[in-house]
Amino acid sequence: MRFGIMTVVAVLATIGVACGGDTPTSGSHPEATQITVGDNYFTPTSVTISPGDTVIWIWGGAVGHNVIFTTAPTTPPADCGVMSSGLCFRIMPSTTGTYNYVCSLHAGMAASITIQ
Repeated sequence: MRFGIMTVVAVLATIGVACGGDTPTSGSHPEATQITVGDNYFTPTSVTISPGDTVIWIWGGAVGHNVIFTTAPTTPPADCGVMSSGLCFRIMPSTTGTYNYVCSLHAGMAASITIQ
């Protein structure tokens, strides 16, 4: 699912909850990809985006989860720490390839982002 960057900024300003890190600037990243973090799953588990796109992980479960990058073709963005609600956003690198990530707290919670 994709959102305009102004929607993302409005949500962040309204909620005031994010795991920090990269801050999008108006006009530099026109779209964001949403990934849901639920109890023991990411959905979708695989997304394809363009270089420099923003990814937003939105927590909706009852327990804490994190986003830890495990493999990447270049230095991945900062991990998202343990959260049980709220959201975390990252501007993805411009290097193409597959960026794999997991929740290190729950076996089997794995997903990937392909940049092309």
